[in-house]
Amino acid sequence: METKREKQIIAATLLSLGEREARYFDFLAKHALEAIRMDMPFPILLDEEGNIVRKQLDPAFVAWCEERGLDPARTSRRALYDLPGDVMPLTWARDSRATDIFREALAAPNFYIANQGIIGLAILREPDEIQEIVETIRRMPPQFRERAAAALMVFDNAQAHALAREFVPDEERLKAFLEFYQRLVP
Repeated sequence: METKREKQIIAATLLSLGEREARYFDFLAKHALEAIRMDMPFPILLDEEGNIVRKQLDPAFVAWCEERGLDPARTSRRALYDLPGDVMPLTWARDSRATDIFREALAAPNFYIANQGIIGLAILREPDEIQEIVETIRRMPPQFRERAAAALMVFDNAQAHALAREFVPDEERLKAFLEFYQRLVP
């Protein structure tokens, strides 16, 4: 029996190859939307400057877990790996039906999920979303901004490229990120 993740990979692969059957898209969209709409606070503690405080969970996250009888350590792993992993296959699918889902992901309290929204919109080359993508990048912790901002280079847009360079001034790093994203673009 295939796992949920295996089914997600199969559905994403079929969609990326041009299959348009709704059941594959709906399967991916269902799991992505569940992750995006989760009201779980971001688990990692951030300091006043927005930097990650290593090996410390955010007290709001711990309280959220306690209110629901959840183990904070196990739930933080779910927040950082499983939930973004439920959005990622929809990104790989490169299906324009996901545009609104990616827009919604930009507002997610989980920065990893918001990053998947950025990547999804960049892969679909949604130029109307550039400003909202930049606003999302600005609210991210500094350690997350480079990877997210490099997705702006996928757009055929001078403003997007200038904004990417604002967040990733090192041209070699920007080039490496761009090469990664270009592998995802159809």
